[in-house]
Amino acid sequence: MVTVYANRATIGLNVLHDRNPLHVVMSDGSVRNAYTIRILNKSDRPRRLDLALAEGLKATLSANGESLRDSAALSFDVDADQTFEARVFLTAPQADVSGRSTPVVFRLIAKDPTDVEVTETRDFFDAP
Repeated sequence: MVTVYANRATIGLNVLHDRNPLHVVMSDGSVRNAYTIRILNKSDRPRRLDLALAEGLKATLSANGESLRDSAALSFDVDADQTFEARVFLTAPQADVSGRSTPVVFRLIAKDPTDVEVTETRDFFDAP
Protein backbone atom coordinates (compact mmCIF):
# COMPACT_ATOMS: atom_id res chain seq x y z
CA MET A 1 0.00 0.00 0.00
CA VAL A 2 2.87 2.36 0.76
CA THR A 3 4.41 1.64 -2.66
CA VAL A 4 1.16 2.46 -4.44
CA TYR A 5 0.79 5.70 -2.49
CA ALA A 6 4.40 6.73 -3.13
CA ASN A 7 4.11 6.10 -6.89
CA ARG A 8 0.68 7.65 -7.52
CA ALA A 9 0.30 10.60 -9.85
CA THR A 10 0.08 13.87 -7.95
CA ILE A 11 -1.83 15.72 -10.67
CA GLY A 12 -4.96 14.90 -12.61
CA LEU A 13 -7.00 16.42 -15.42
CA ASN A 14 -10.62 15.90 -16.41
CA VAL A 15 -12.04 17.58 -19.52
CA LEU A 16 -15.76 17.82 -20.29
CA HIS A 17 -16.84 19.18 -23.68
CA ASP A 18 -19.77 21.58 -23.31
CA ARG A 19 -22.76 20.14 -25.16
CA ASN A 20 -24.97 23.16 -25.53
CA PRO A 21 -23.98 24.43 -28.03
CA LEU A 22 -21.43 21.96 -29.41
CA HIS A 23 -19.67 24.71 -31.32
CA VAL A 24 -20.01 28.41 -32.15
CA VAL A 25 -19.07 29.96 -35.47
CA MET A 26 -17.35 33.28 -34.76
CA SER A 27 -17.72 36.46 -36.85
CA ASP A 28 -14.36 35.81 -38.58
CA GLY A 29 -15.48 32.30 -39.61
CA SER A 30 -13.44 30.43 -37.01
CA VAL A 31 -15.07 27.75 -34.86
CA ARG A 32 -15.01 27.79 -31.04
CA ASN A 33 -15.66 24.93 -28.64
CA ALA A 34 -16.01 25.31 -24.88
CA TYR A 35 -14.74 22.84 -22.28
CA THR A 36 -14.97 22.60 -18.53
CA ILE A 37 -11.70 21.42 -17.04
CA ARG A 38 -11.07 20.11 -13.56
CA ILE A 39 -7.47 20.08 -12.37
CA LEU A 40 -6.51 17.95 -9.38
CA ASN A 41 -3.51 18.71 -7.20
CA LYS A 42 -2.95 15.66 -5.00
CA SER A 43 0.33 16.88 -3.51
CA ASP A 44 0.80 18.45 -0.10
CA ARG A 45 1.91 21.84 -1.48
CA PRO A 46 0.42 24.49 -3.79
CA ARG A 47 1.44 24.09 -7.41
CA ARG A 48 1.43 26.07 -10.63
CA LEU A 49 0.11 23.81 -13.39
CA ASP A 50 0.25 24.55 -17.13
CA LEU A 51 -2.50 23.47 -19.53
CA ALA A 52 -1.53 23.18 -23.18
CA LEU A 53 -2.56 21.38 -26.33
CA ALA A 54 -0.52 18.48 -27.58
CA GLU A 55 0.58 18.69 -31.20
CA GLY A 56 -2.07 18.18 -33.84
CA LEU A 57 -4.90 20.70 -33.98
CA LYS A 58 -3.74 24.25 -34.71
CA ALA A 59 -5.98 26.25 -32.41
CA THR A 60 -6.06 29.05 -29.89
CA LEU A 61 -6.53 28.08 -26.25
CA SER A 62 -8.10 30.72 -24.00
CA ALA A 63 -9.53 31.15 -20.51
CA ASN A 64 -10.49 34.16 -18.39
CA GLY A 65 -9.73 36.56 -21.23
CA GLU A 66 -6.22 35.16 -21.70
CA SER A 67 -5.59 33.87 -25.23
CA LEU A 68 -2.63 31.79 -26.37
CA ARG A 69 -1.47 30.34 -29.67
CA ASP A 70 0.71 27.44 -30.76
CA SER A 71 2.61 25.70 -27.95
CA ALA A 72 1.92 28.26 -25.24
CA ALA A 73 0.18 27.13 -22.05
CA LEU A 74 -2.40 28.53 -19.66
CA SER A 75 -1.16 28.58 -16.06
CA PHE A 76 -3.33 27.80 -13.05
CA ASP A 77 -2.40 28.01 -9.36
CA VAL A 78 -3.94 25.12 -7.42
CA ASP A 79 -3.73 24.83 -3.64
CA ALA A 80 -2.51 21.67 -1.89
CA ASP A 81 -4.94 18.74 -1.97
CA GLN A 82 -7.48 20.77 -3.94
CA THR A 83 -9.29 20.75 -7.25
CA PHE A 84 -9.62 23.73 -9.55
CA GLU A 85 -12.35 24.11 -12.15
CA ALA A 86 -12.30 26.50 -15.11
CA ARG A 87 -13.97 27.01 -18.43
CA VAL A 88 -11.61 27.10 -21.40
CA PHE A 89 -12.22 27.82 -25.05
CA LEU A 90 -10.56 26.33 -28.10
CA THR A 91 -10.82 28.30 -31.35
CA ALA A 92 -9.67 26.96 -34.71
CA PRO A 93 -9.87 28.23 -38.30
CA GLN A 94 -12.90 26.71 -40.03
CA ALA A 95 -10.74 25.48 -42.93
CA ASP A 96 -8.80 23.23 -40.53
CA VAL A 97 -11.84 21.60 -38.89
CA SER A 98 -14.77 22.01 -41.27
CA GLY A 99 -17.43 19.31 -41.14
CA ARG A 100 -15.84 16.85 -38.76
CA SER A 101 -14.90 15.96 -35.22
CA THR A 102 -11.19 16.40 -34.73
CA PRO A 103 -9.36 14.65 -31.88
CA VAL A 104 -7.68 17.04 -29.45
CA VAL A 105 -5.29 16.22 -26.61
CA PHE A 106 -5.07 18.44 -23.53
CA ARG A 107 -1.78 18.22 -21.62
CA LEU A 108 -1.35 19.24 -17.97
CA ILE A 109 2.24 19.89 -16.92
CA ALA A 110 3.61 20.34 -13.40
CA LYS A 111 7.15 21.69 -13.32
CA ASP A 112 8.79 21.25 -9.95
CA PRO A 113 12.43 21.93 -9.15
CA THR A 114 13.05 18.18 -8.83
CA ASP A 115 10.96 16.72 -11.65
CA VAL A 116 8.36 17.31 -14.36
CA GLU A 117 5.03 15.50 -14.26
CA VAL A 118 2.70 15.31 -17.27
CA THR A 119 -0.81 13.94 -17.69
CA GLU A 120 -2.99 13.98 -20.81
CA THR A 121 -6.63 13.53 -21.67
CA ARG A 122 -8.38 13.29 -25.03
CA ASP A 123 -11.58 14.80 -26.34
CA PHE A 124 -12.98 16.03 -29.65
CA PHE A 125 -13.29 19.39 -31.35
CA ASP A 126 -16.65 19.65 -33.12
CA ALA A 127 -17.23 21.76 -36.22
CA PRO A 128 -20.20 22.44 -38.50
